[in-house]
Amino acid sequence: MVVVAVGRGNYHGASMSESVRAIPGAPPLDQPVPRDPVLEVSLEAYARTSARLASKQPRKQVLDAAKLDERAWLTVEKTWLLRLAVAAMRREMDLVEVYDRAFLDEKRATGG
Repeated sequence: MVVVAVGRGNYHGASMSESVRAIPGAPPLDQPVPRDPVLEVSLEAYARTSARLASKQPRKQVLDAAKLDERAWLTVEKTWLLRLAVAAMRREMDLVEVYDRAFLDEKRATGG
């Protein structure tokens, strides 16, 4: 579960419970961010597929190459995005850096 700041005004001195709300589907904040593949798609594979989709390659062709249908891709994308968000909120940037490196490497490899 991810938490995000909500409410109004100055957050100085506000407790966590006063200034955050949970987001369903995200990993719990009191546990390590999962790094295991989602539907057999690793973080690096997710990043590469995201880069291909961002480069305007035909969506069906990209998903077919990744052996994913639209529903599976949406599950993979949602799960990895939530995990990355939790890692970034915790300032655990190693997970984000793995994603960034794989995404940029794929963009370079495909001329994007």
